[in-house]
Amino acid sequence: LTLVLLAHGASEANPVMALIVDGDIERFALVKLALTATSLIALVAVARFTVFRVIRVATLVHLAMAGYVALIGYEAWLVSFLLP
Repeated sequence: LTLVLLAHGASEANPVMALIVDGDIERFALVKLALTATSLIALVAVARFTVFRVIRVATLVHLAMAGYVALIGYEAWLVSFLLP
């Protein structure tokens, strides 16, 4: 969805990813997927731990998932305006 939006004039909001997308679309997609997968694997590996003895990492995994669902929904909504 991000690549579709970028192809239609949108800009990347993440400054780090914006640097990568300017170079090569394939590299952008690979880096984005690799960072997401690596982060998720790391969070799942420590899911039973707690952060500052207050919040379980599993809760952070669920919050991250909710954030991604919201982002995908938002991007899908934006793409819907591009369709005839």
